[in-house]
Amino acid sequence: MVVEQRHGYVWVLSVRESQICARRIVAPVQRASSIAVDERGNMFIHDLQSASVRLLDSNFNIIREVCLVSALCPMISARKGFLLVTDTRDNVIRAYKYKVP
Repeated sequence: MVVEQRHGYVWVLSVRESQICARRIVAPVQRASSIAVDERGNMFIHDLQSASVRLLDSNFNIIREVCLVSALCPMISARKGFLLVTDTRDNVIRAYKYKVP
């Protein structure tokens, strides 16, 4: 996955079954559905497999899970220490406070 922050482009590349890299390094989540980047460059990815939002550093290392969410979570947004998550099942926007260590 390539994320270009200035214009907000996301380019997903598949290296599955490839000999060029280890899959565990490339896939910090099993089934990514939503991606957000905060003003510090921290990346948040919603993982459908674990129904959670994970915080990643700029090297795609998992820092921690920020919250558990519904699988029906089409959008996330992060800014100033708050993660906003849409929940289409309950028709609400949930706000979670996060702190990067």
